[in-house]
Amino acid sequence: MILALGVVGLFGGAALAIDGGMIYAHRRRAQIAADTAALAAALAKTQGVDFVLAALNRAESNGFDDADPLTTVSVFNPPVIEPYKSDTDANQYIQVQITGQVNTAFLHFVFQGPVRNTVDAIARARPPVNLADGYALFSTSLTECDALSFGGNGKIKLAGGDAFSNSDGTAKVGSCSSGTRSGSGTVVLSGQTLLLVGDFVDSGTGGGVLNSEGGGSPKISEYVPQQQMPIMPVVPCPSTAKEPPLNINKSTTLSPGNYTSISVKAGAALTLNPGIYCMDGDFSGTGGSITGAGVLIKMLQGSFDLGGNSSVNLAAPTSGDWAGLLVYGEPATSLIKLTGGSGSAYVGTIYAPQTQCEIRGGSGTLAVNSQLICRTIKVVGDGTVDITYNPDQNYRLPTTLELAK
Repeated sequence: MILALGVVGLFGGAALAIDGGMIYAHRRRAQIAADTAALAAALAKTQGVDFVLAALNRAESNGFDDADPLTTVSVFNPPVIEPYKSDTDANQYIQVQITGQVNTAFLHFVFQGPVRNTVDAIARARPPVNLADGYALFSTSLTECDALSFGGNGKIKLAGGDAFSNSDGTAKVGSCSSGTRSGSGTVVLSGQTLLLVGDFVDSGTGGGVLNSEGGGSPKISEYVPQQQMPIMPVVPCPSTAKEPPLNINKSTTLSPGNYTSISVKAGAALTLNPGIYCMDGDFSGTGGSITGAGVLIKMLQGSFDLGGNSSVNLAAPTSGDWAGLLVYGEPATSLIKLTGGSGSAYVGTIYAPQTQCEIRGGSGTLAVNSQLICRTIKVVGDGTVDITYNPDQNYRLPTTLELAK
């Protein structure tokens, strides 16, 4: 009797060890298969191909074939479990559920039903999006006074995107505001909104802030929550030797590379070929013309200021990893100033979250088809400054995949 009881105990221990291990190993393999299948489906969705087929193929390659009567692989978009089911971006999530039957060695002697594992994995595919989606102007400072300011005696027109000041205006006790307007000019929002974490003070004269060319109450929203910028990839510099300082006083064409500094003199004509230009010092101008299509200027330090008397026409790349990015400012960059005579134009994102930025228009019209993301932003115009935000012309963060569950 003792021997019989001992045999039963040994048999039960063996069943627990062997079958338990088989069940655990099967569950682990199923979870790995579900994780990789969900990520494969998310990637396929961003590429516009059959994401369900991609998930089924990946699961099959990991040993879980939906055609097997003992295995079920289900793909849901959006997911069918919370909180992902009710998420505002639920369509970005893809759920893969795998149910598989485990063939046991001993457990079937005491349990006649099937032994199954069910696992879930949820992947998210974030689509490409502008760094500060929906904003033409975005000042990143958290506390500085006048982080977003408008001035001058001309007209400043904002179209296509809102303007945002992330500063609560607490840098100084007393007269410190998140945003301001001064001078006798007019700020025309063209249906857009000024949003500020702190308050907005209009101490100017003249036209003031208008909702449209025809007037109307401006859309100003104060004391909104602060925002955090997404992480921006680092722009690489070309693998070329650094050029010595250049003083350009005639017609000159430059190719992408590493430059100590570039100074464009009056009467000169500088043409930039498409590519990345890394500046270890000032990029300045006192006249002449500066043109370039498909260019990205990375400021390592110094200032970007092409001068009010220059004719400037610069446009960001329209394809590739850095499409839509015109100027990238490292923290050591002291100033980024967009200026130019009548007919000057800038196209593409200006990204310098730790740098002071300024848009200064002269007597003519300065077109800025850009998204400015800077520590502080000052817009001044004695003529007309047209700031137009078009998401398709500005830099987008690449598609990102993440395993949410």
